[in-house]
Amino acid sequence: MGTKTEDWNTIPLCDGHHKAQHSKGWQTFQAMFDFDASALAVEYAERSPHRSKWDGQGA
Repeated sequence: MGTKTEDWNTIPLCDGHHKAQHSKGWQTFQAMFDFDASALAVEYAERSPHRSKWDGQGA
């Protein structure tokens, strides 16, 4: 019963980091690598060439 996050609210992770994020949870994962996933997702969305497809959702 997983849910899918909207495209404008995601960040790319390699398989290893994806597994680490799921095993540690977001707060611990972000602390381990000293970053803010929400802020990074906004930055990616703002720079995306597909931004116009999201109809103003989020970004």
